[in-house]
Amino acid sequence: MLANFIASAALQFIQIGSVKPGVWLADTLLLLALFAIALRVARWWPRAASGFAVLALLSHFGALVERPSEAWHWAYVTWQWMTSAGILLSIAAGGAEAPFARKYERWAAGT
Repeated sequence: MLANFIASAALQFIQIGSVKPGVWLADTLLLLALFAIALRVARWWPRAASGFAVLALLSHFGALVERPSEAWHWAYVTWQWMTSAGILLSIAAGGAEAPFARKYERWAAGT
């Protein structure tokens, strides 16, 4: 997630029309990384984080629509921040829940 923030900040100045392909690429790589984690582990948080990453990626298609008002730009930026917060909260909740999940797995295994 931190690498995504850094890459997005570094690549946001590359712009074709209203589309920022560098940010789109960074968000795509984040989605692929979260999806790979979600496929490997049996936890809920990678799936939730992947869902928010999909929403973040879909927001880039909103940038394809040209709008003359500045309000449209702020709606796009707000959506990006909200989905990023969703990813971060999913990861944080997964980290907070991890000790309890491990304890439950040990209990369920009978050890």
